[in-house]
Amino acid sequence: MLQIGKHYLEISSSCKNSPASSISLIAVDTAKVAEVVMEVHGLWISVLMCFVSMALLIYYLGVLALTGVGTIFILSIIPLVVTKNLIKYRKRLLTDSDKRIKYITEIFQSIKVIKVYCWETKFIKTLLDIRNTEMKSIDKILSMRRMAALTYVTIAPITQLITYMSLALYKGQLEPIHVYSTLLLFTTLRVILNYIPFCITSIMECKLSLQRITNFLKLPKVPVRFDYIYSQDIAIFADDATFSWDSTAKPCLTGMTFQIPSGALVAVTGNVGGGKSSFLNCIMGQMHLMSGILKTKKTSFGYVPQQAWILGGTVRENILFGKSYDHNLYTETVKICALNRDLETFPNGDQTIIGDNGATLSGGQKQRINIARAVYSQSEILLMDDPLSALDTRISQYLFDACFMTYSKTKTKLLVTNQMHLLHQTDYIIVIDHGCVIQQGEFNLLMHQDGMFQGMMSSFNHISNIDQSNEQVKIIPNRRFSYLTNPIATNQHKQQSKPKLINDNMLRPTMIQLIQSYLTICGWKNAAIWFILLLLQNASLFISDRWLVAWSGHKLGLSQATYIYTYSVLIVIVIVVNMMGLAKAIKLSSSTATVIHNNTVEMLFKAQSSYYDTIAIGKIIDRFSKEQSVVDLLLAFGLNNSTYLFINFLCFICLMAVYNSMFAIVVPFVLLGFYKLQKYYRRSSREIKRLDTQSRAPVLSIFSTIMNGSTMIQAFDQQQTFMQKLFLQTDIINRVNFVSQCSVRWLGQYADVLG
Repeated sequence: MLQIGKHYLEISSSCKNSPASSISLIAVDTAKVAEVVMEVHGLWISVLMCFVSMALLIYYLGVLALTGVGTIFILSIIPLVVTKNLIKYRKRLLTDSDKRIKYITEIFQSIKVIKVYCWETKFIKTLLDIRNTEMKSIDKILSMRRMAALTYVTIAPITQLITYMSLALYKGQLEPIHVYSTLLLFTTLRVILNYIPFCITSIMECKLSLQRITNFLKLPKVPVRFDYIYSQDIAIFADDATFSWDSTAKPCLTGMTFQIPSGALVAVTGNVGGGKSSFLNCIMGQMHLMSGILKTKKTSFGYVPQQAWILGGTVRENILFGKSYDHNLYTETVKICALNRDLETFPNGDQTIIGDNGATLSGGQKQRINIARAVYSQSEILLMDDPLSALDTRISQYLFDACFMTYSKTKTKLLVTNQMHLLHQTDYIIVIDHGCVIQQGEFNLLMHQDGMFQGMMSSFNHISNIDQSNEQVKIIPNRRFSYLTNPIATNQHKQQSKPKLINDNMLRPTMIQLIQSYLTICGWKNAAIWFILLLLQNASLFISDRWLVAWSGHKLGLSQATYIYTYSVLIVIVIVVNMMGLAKAIKLSSSTATVIHNNTVEMLFKAQSSYYDTIAIGKIIDRFSKEQSVVDLLLAFGLNNSTYLFINFLCFICLMAVYNSMFAIVVPFVLLGFYKLQKYYRRSSREIKRLDTQSRAPVLSIFSTIMNGSTMIQAFDQQQTFMQKLFLQTDIINRVNFVSQCSVRWLGQYADVLG
């Protein structure tokens, strides 16, 4: 996770929109790698136990056991071929999942706009279309997994059939010593071979996830493109510089030649789409320098983007942006950025938590917080991409006078703007059009030149009225902006009410309610059919084993051929019932996963707008990525295996009680012990799982912040701050995973002792 986040801040802008940079790398791929690291040990242990069991079969049965061992190796080839084809569909699924997660992220980052225009139906339809495409790949993968699982499930019964049939035909009859000494080994093989396919499939999927992560880490970084200026008089210098967003793309800025002195206020203007924003990006190092020279002072930049970017957190955290808190500087910054009145209206002053992307703020508030962030950074160079466009004329004039002209007069300021009435107050003007510097110079000089700038000013206002316009727009800050000395001190006297955030403790259904809800979605009729098939699986295995005992003891007095034919039919029934049960479980899981996904989407779209002010975007992404992936791919096999083992356990207890009357006395105490054990473990496990979910959501939120604000983070040189945040949250995830693994081992140890 840390390496992915770090690399994302270093790659070029052209690579940040590639599918490899999807947030699913963090949400799905890294989780898959972490799972396999734990499962791989179970694989080699299972393989070792499999070989030990086969060696013991050869020891007890002699050379004839090689027929069964050979059958195991021959049938094991089929799942390997299936797993190879599985990778193709897995790649397709990851591509579809990336598209769906990216679309969901974009939707819920702009959900308020969607709800205002009543576009919910259209977006839901598009999202469900993407989901239907994804479900086709999921169905293919589940079918492949079912084929691999069925192959391994049938290996043990077929091996039993061939081994015992060969033994009976070779020796003339089947002896009890051969059955009782090897039946447990075949049962062990059956359990092991049920586990191996899941491990192999997980390893192949992990290989694909590692390949995706590797491809992302191989994306080219933005190289060091310019030297530093150590002169105190010049802040930025360029000579015939050509820039592009990609090293192989067509240049979008050509022949850039300019020199900006330190402490100057430089206005960058031009037609829409002329390259003004790209001009600031090339100075920050976000573009490739194809040719020429670009030099800047060795300093971080204070950057104000055209579209205000807000960090999920408090107002103070957005202004500080990783810097240490200086009370005097902070108070002055809030004052000159006209944020006093806003902080008074916020419920907790500057400690008010604002949602992701500033969901609770107006456009003007967002932009003024962005300006305050740049001012508080005390950077030597301030780059502002049309920051006054979201403000009304009076506030923009106040900010221009108080912030740009007075407070930051010692800083070098590049202001992209088309507010022509402000240009005469700047020190220098650069006119850009079609990616080239068309004109540059002081205001009076450009006004006397025939060119684009003179035409722009003429269209804005008559030249003869410029002086009059200057008097009209120049205002003295009134009490609306210079009121109240210290909003922070005023806020300290307010009653601090904690923000009401959505958490998982508000709705915590019981296990019975969860099972009831899931079975309702599945359909009680379908669930009953699936449960009956699980009962038939256990019954068929029990009958086949009982027939084998009767065959070895010759209790029925039948011919050898009758025993063999009947046992063969029973093995076929075992295979068919297993096939039907697993197919039914996968079908139920696939349809249920679709219903759960669609219901979640529908409920989120129906939620009130205030809901999105109190929930982190990372929590929504986690629901639709990692947790939805578990429901899609793992729930079917996990539910089928756990229910099968539970029924098998109950059957074992009942049989032991029937054949051993003394054990019947112990059964109630054993069942009570297991009930208490699972109840205690389930309660703890549910809390650990909740902590796991809560610990992953902040990681996704941080990574989403990195993706949306990588330019800001690089400009303010705050990469290390965000990496530290990501490191702390990743460490919390590892702690929760460690506790989870310890709880599983605790359950295993106590279950063994109790058994």
